[in-house]
Amino acid sequence: MLSRTARWSAAHPWRTLLMWLVIALPVGVAGAVGQYAVSTDDTARFLPSDASSRQALEIGREDFGLAPGTSTVTALVERVDGRALGGEDRTVVEGLRAVADGWRPDVDALNVGDEFIDVRDRAGAVLSATVGPAAPDRRFVLIGLDWRANTIDPVAHSAYKQLRDALTERAGRAGLSVAFTGGVASVTDADEAQATRATVQGVLLFVAIIVLSFVFLRGVLAAVLPLLVVALVAAAAGGLIVLAAAVSGVELDVGTTQVVSVVLIGIGVDYFLFLLFRVRERLRAGEPARVAAAEAGARIAPVIGLAALVLAVAFATLTFASFGQFRLLGPSIAIS
Repeated sequence: MLSRTARWSAAHPWRTLLMWLVIALPVGVAGAVGQYAVSTDDTARFLPSDASSRQALEIGREDFGLAPGTSTVTALVERVDGRALGGEDRTVVEGLRAVADGWRPDVDALNVGDEFIDVRDRAGAVLSATVGPAAPDRRFVLIGLDWRANTIDPVAHSAYKQLRDALTERAGRAGLSVAFTGGVASVTDADEAQATRATVQGVLLFVAIIVLSFVFLRGVLAAVLPLLVVALVAAAAGGLIVLAAAVSGVELDVGTTQVVSVVLIGIGVDYFLFLLFRVRERLRAGEPARVAAAEAGARIAPVIGLAALVLAVAFATLTFASFGQFRLLGPSIAIS
């Protein structure tokens, strides 16, 4: 069957490409916009029931009213001049707490780029805010914010920045400064700090793949095409994973789609090397390009299919792992 499919694809390349685009792009878009609805950053829920951190989380939820999907953002308030906080300063701190308590973002003013699905729900909100203890020397005081949001969602990051800017401006008018840490605050700052490095790493990875493929295969399309196809397949796979999670009612770990993309890049480029080297051999033997593609595909498709099946079965065995992230990662990579 795989050999017949390969021959048909070589005989009808534009139909094959169109079919992939028609099927893969909508599924990929659905996965991209829906991934945060089926993802969670609550890694404790993936731990075995006897893990101490999971037991502590359950105690916090049952006995201390810790709402699911929330994290604590801590705001440190101090005077700009470094002096001890006075009575008027404590009044300002209480005003900051009142602003944060029950705060919801102005969705229309969020900087969310091309995000347009469930923005209001994804932005999150502050369920409660509490003024915590002050330092012994009264140089600073803490405010705890019970924040409900997916900490890796860029929409939640934009919402956090909105509150951060509002509290910073209000405190600044009174000669105070505010710094935030924990939960969505730490993740947002980390993403901003690592944005350049992540971009450079991604560019270097793709440049390395393209250069090495060009050196081995000595063709521009042979170097670029594998990455384009892997990107298309990864988008479709991500969409299928998100749709499967939505239908089954399970929540994915936030890093699932990234791991799937990395795995597909490594595996997909290997499969292309198998195929293109066989095509080159047949071209050197004097066959026309279309015939060489059809025959090479027919010969190598069962090999690639069997290799993919072995990997899918191997990763699917992670379904029996005790760690919940692995139980979900295994079937996700098998689908891909």
